[in-house]
Amino acid sequence: MASDVKKLNDGLSGHELRNLFESGYNSLLANIDTINSLNVFPVPDGDTGTNMVLTMKSAKSEFDKENENDAGKIAEAMSNGALMGARGNSGVILSQFLRGWASALYNSEIISPIQIVNALKQGMEFSYESVSNPVEGTMLTVIKYAYEGAYSAYNNISNNIREIWDEAYKSAKEALDSTPELLPILKQAQVVDAGGLGIIAIMDGMKSYFNGTHNTTPVKIHVENSTIAENFIFDTNDEEFGNCIQFIINSPTVSKTILENKFSDLASSVVIVDAKTLYRIHVHSEDPDPILELAKEIGTLSDINIQNMDDQKAEFFDDISPQTNIKNDHINNGVVAVVDGEGFVDIFKELGTTIIISGGQTKNPSTEEVLNAINACNADNIFLLPNNKNIIGVAQQAAKLSESNVIVIPTTSVPAGISGLLGFDNTLSYNENEINMLESVTNVITCEITKATKDITIKDVKIVQNEYLSIVNGEIIASEKSLINIIEDTINYTKPTPENMITVYFGSNINPNMENEIVSLFTKKYSQNENDFVRGNQEIYDLIISIE
Repeated sequence: MASDVKKLNDGLSGHELRNLFESGYNSLLANIDTINSLNVFPVPDGDTGTNMVLTMKSAKSEFDKENENDAGKIAEAMSNGALMGARGNSGVILSQFLRGWASALYNSEIISPIQIVNALKQGMEFSYESVSNPVEGTMLTVIKYAYEGAYSAYNNISNNIREIWDEAYKSAKEALDSTPELLPILKQAQVVDAGGLGIIAIMDGMKSYFNGTHNTTPVKIHVENSTIAENFIFDTNDEEFGNCIQFIINSPTVSKTILENKFSDLASSVVIVDAKTLYRIHVHSEDPDPILELAKEIGTLSDINIQNMDDQKAEFFDDISPQTNIKNDHINNGVVAVVDGEGFVDIFKELGTTIIISGGQTKNPSTEEVLNAINACNADNIFLLPNNKNIIGVAQQAAKLSESNVIVIPTTSVPAGISGLLGFDNTLSYNENEINMLESVTNVITCEITKATKDITIKDVKIVQNEYLSIVNGEIIASEKSLINIIEDTINYTKPTPENMITVYFGSNINPNMENEIVSLFTKKYSQNENDFVRGNQEIYDLIISIE
């Protein structure tokens, strides 16, 4: 065992790289319940742990097929598998992280210590590029700090792979623990990031391989704080947080404690990661100038990044069941939509959807499944409606892989998808359709009513497990014991005008008696509006209400 560990310190073969990532996968699998169960958003979600495990499982399936002992080919197989199997936003980011490894290890039979550092570097770069608006305090931050820890270790401590990985893990773990300070919404909820915990679990398993303990039962990672849901997305535009200021100081004469004391006098949310003479500083302040002036007095500055958090909005980042509404003859314009609920499926069929993918909340399709649906569409131009925030990343990734001209209309709900379809006209060009559909989806307010899965208070809304809660365009606005009361709260909150049409989609949990009671409510109290009632038969939400 000792000789094997010593050998791993100098370089990795393809066989060893395979074992390394298998150990990471096993650790992720062992921690899936921890990642999934600590979901702060009180609605059943597309679980981060499950999405990451399925993405890694797909990667593992591909590198298991690779017989050669070539590290570069193993990394390429791993990347291809993750790319096709990616599910949810966390799966997309993880697949791009592995893509960075494949890029860094291309044509390499044996992996040297510096290549491990470069793999983490390119993994970081591909991960950030995969997100249109990268947000710190998420799994991206954990990935970035893993690279910085490895880079610092290689340059200042050792060229021993095991020691490099130990420092990468230590830095990443510090980043995970600091995510509530890096992202105000996490601090408000007193949680850490679920995707970041997934990265830590993978790295911990890989660490055990380097230490020769991977054949034992994987360790379950303990975190002090709860983790945040992958799709924890409520509006914070009315809150003011100032500037997020980040930079690196190179100074051999200061300590982490001294820096914390100095910057705490000028700023809030001070987070400092120590890497010998390099210190990554993160602070919040209304005015960045005094912060940077102090930093210049202490040492040499690099990697300065200033973001106005008042301009940011938190974005976090099963089998396919294609149902064709028309024959698969070649067509000019086609539509692929992700839909949950028999009633909604019928609606999308009636509105001319070419291919329907069975999926939605808690049932995120993989990149490969979406790509298969795109290919089955057999059209020159394909409009793709994900209809869920957590499926948009997978949809965009599948669109890039397709040889067809795929236009992703980033719909975050089924009513938005229906509204987009109403803007579709098969006689128009794809450019005209894209403009019309994008405009249509902005004209709908989506209200979702479900039962809370846990007790929690979010933005002054006290939520009690098993009581009803209302979510309007992604923001929790009310919680009530009575379904009728929560409906009234929801409609009063949205303030529809007489010109607005209200459509109520009944979920599978709504029985005929309750359905009649809801119809009676709208007939009596909201008769000034045109009201429509449809059985969507969706599973998660008792009611989905669209106002347009």
